[in-house]
Amino acid sequence: MAAIEVASRLVGEQLETTESAIVAMIGSRSRPMAKVPINDPKYWRERAEEARTVANEMTIPDAKHRTLRIADDYEELARRAERRLKRQRPQQQQQQPKTQTDALPGAPLRSRRARLRIVR
Repeated sequence: MAAIEVASRLVGEQLETTESAIVAMIGSRSRPMAKVPINDPKYWRERAEEARTVANEMTIPDAKHRTLRIADDYEELARRAERRLKRQRPQQQQQQPKTQTDALPGAPLRSRRARLRIVR
């Protein structure tokens, strides 16, 4: 996929030049920022892949190097998002209420449900 096609898909509008594709990948201060799923590693890995695709289309070595650096930075954002998700999961499990039953272990399931209560 050509760099212009990737960037066009990213910004949701048809881009005409490689320069406009680069601006679309890097961002423009004149355009309002879209919501970014900061805790989604998949999102950042997709951005990294798109940046690599754009870099592969470039012929200017400095621009190619900088775009590949952007791809590496996106990969780092993906790793950070994964770490944040791992920290959030144990916290969510701790916040779930604990339950206990008053029913005896051999009692029918229906009576166990009737006696289920939340313990804080």
